[in-house]
Amino acid sequence: MNKLESHLKRLFDNAEWANFLKFAASFPSYSFHNRLMIWAQNPDATYVAGFKEWGKKGRYVKKGEKGMAIFAPLVKKDKNEETKSVIYGFRTVYVFDIEQTAGEPLPEAPAVHLLHQEVDEQLLQRMVDSCPFPVHESSDLNGANGAFYHTDGHIEILGTNPIAQKIKTLAHEWAHGLLHHRSGLPPTIKEVEAESTAFLVCQALGIDSSDYTFGYLIGWSGDDAVEILRDSMGRIQQASDAIVAAINSVDTTHSAIAS
Repeated sequence: MNKLESHLKRLFDNAEWANFLKFAASFPSYSFHNRLMIWAQNPDATYVAGFKEWGKKGRYVKKGEKGMAIFAPLVKKDKNEETKSVIYGFRTVYVFDIEQTAGEPLPEAPAVHLLHQEVDEQLLQRMVDSCPFPVHESSDLNGANGAFYHTDGHIEILGTNPIAQKIKTLAHEWAHGLLHHRSGLPPTIKEVEAESTAFLVCQALGIDSSDYTFGYLIGWSGDDAVEILRDSMGRIQQASDAIVAAINSVDTTHSAIAS
């Protein structure tokens, strides 16, 4: 836990925050704390698994390799409901990066990727089709790139922006809808959560929004960055995972964006 605390403090630095969020986007199945633990021990890790899990994949851990410690939950049956399980503590387990293993090559997982940062308009349409909130394009949003309207739960994005910016903005407003509908959180926390979520979504889609995102985040959070991240990264992770899952599951049929 001391290690987690020290690395959270490092995230206040703009470059460290950017590096960690890029890193975290590569480990969607791990909790925020475990992503941070892996990053603290090996920031170059790309794919990690336990000793037995590597064996199931036809690979083995090389002799002399040192594992990375993460937290694993201790689970038992609920005394009141036999069909439910409860977490009663945690233990330390060890995982190894793929570079620490040898054996059978891993199959490439299917994912949405953009080649050479060329943004296809169909990707934006997939986001619109998968978004649980109605999406409209507007010719003027009074200087903003997008907006989520809590009164009726619809999103507006600026229609004159480039496609990549529209995608980033839609992810940002979508996050507001998931995290902040009827929420009493301060605006600073809302904006940090929404923009960090948008960054993670863009990373998963092959878009690097660093130039826009990190100036935006520092501008909103200032000296409160560490505290906000400590409290919000779990929510940011859950929101980004939900958005990416929705985009990946959408039908390939396309419809026009409402205007």
